[in-house]
Amino acid sequence: MKKSSIHFEQVHNIAFEASHLGRTELHEPKYLLPAEHRLPNFTVEGSMPFDLVEQHFHAAKVRMTGQAKARGSSPLWDGVMVLPDVDDPSRFEAVARKRLNNWARAYQKLTGHKVLNITVHQDEGYINEEGLPVYNKHAHVLVDRLGIDGRVIKLERAQLGKVQDMTAEVMGMQRGSTLKEREGKRGRPHVPHRQYRAQAEAQRLAKIDLERSELQNEALNGQIDQEREFNAEIAQGPLKTAHSELSSRDMYHAIRGAFIAHGGALQAHHMALKQMYVRGNEAALKDLHDKLHDRAALHFELESCTGIDFAQLGKGPEPIERAPDRDDGYTP
Repeated sequence: MKKSSIHFEQVHNIAFEASHLGRTELHEPKYLLPAEHRLPNFTVEGSMPFDLVEQHFHAAKVRMTGQAKARGSSPLWDGVMVLPDVDDPSRFEAVARKRLNNWARAYQKLTGHKVLNITVHQDEGYINEEGLPVYNKHAHVLVDRLGIDGRVIKLERAQLGKVQDMTAEVMGMQRGSTLKEREGKRGRPHVPHRQYRAQAEAQRLAKIDLERSELQNEALNGQIDQEREFNAEIAQGPLKTAHSELSSRDMYHAIRGAFIAHGGALQAHHMALKQMYVRGNEAALKDLHDKLHDRAALHFELESCTGIDFAQLGKGPEPIERAPDRDDGYTP
């Protein structure tokens, strides 16, 4: 369940404020949802039109007196209020209008301020990792803080706490933490709309990165043997490929590389392999190629193909009849 919250800031640029609330900015804000996901914004009944709000602001600045005017304070506040979810989304606007009207009456009675305009934005938020819109529905409440004497009606901390209590009650939400519950510490600072969208996007990307990292770790942990085998093949020479895609020359070099990588091959092994290649014994080369990763099996297969007992040869092979020259450009 959402927790209630309303955060007030002074309004100094009334033209920008009015254009923001009415979505009449010269340039469309980047923090809006894609057009196809935006829901219509609306203004609560009894709100002052934006052009009259601008006139009211300038008149209030002239009427304003006291220390607040000397400090350059503004007579107007813009309050950003979190709005509750509604079980039936089709009833959201009707429920929000009713509760915000009740809130305005309660706020004016509690503070002595005058509510000028309440506008609800439903076009902000972000797109989650599933491609669905997450809405940041909220209300902007413009209030005039001046009393009849032109002085700002200040709200002390206790009064602001009562405003938060009233907001939770009228809007039907759980109240945010109190100052006492936080042991005198400030609560979570209000996040402006631009920062809200940026944080949401950063969180979304961080979640994707985390999930991707977990998947990668899982894959790596489950493929240790495959990685080792792959690295061994790289060290041994050309990777094993389907025979249909390998020429006799490819298989010859792969087997020769395996001899070198495994170690223990006699000169006789190399000479016998060469004889197979130059004589075009492709079937024997294929049988040897199937044993690339097993030294003993590779040597045994070579003995089977040639009929030579290499263990009896000692340090070198018996003389082997020189094979006829080839004209395919091969150089041993």
